Amino acid sequence: MELKIHSVHFESDQKLIEMINERCLKMQNFNDTITSVDVYLKLENGHDHIHDKVVEIKTNILNMSPIFNLLKKMKNPS
Repeated sequence: MELKIHSVHFESDQKLIEMINERCLKMQNFNDTITSVDVYLKLENGHDHIHDKVVEIKTNILNMSPIFNLLKKMKNPS
């Protein structure tokens, strides 16, 4: 699994990057067809200060539907 971490408008420290790596590796326990993960770390600004911290996670998974369709046809030939 390929992991890319993007910090938007700030530098993320090593401790944060390590925590993200650990958490993203755990996702493979739930779905082993994940091919890559993009993590976007952003700061949402208020009027004069930082209001919120936002994390967006984009996962790309292998399309397994053609394989499942083939297995169904092999199991139930018509």
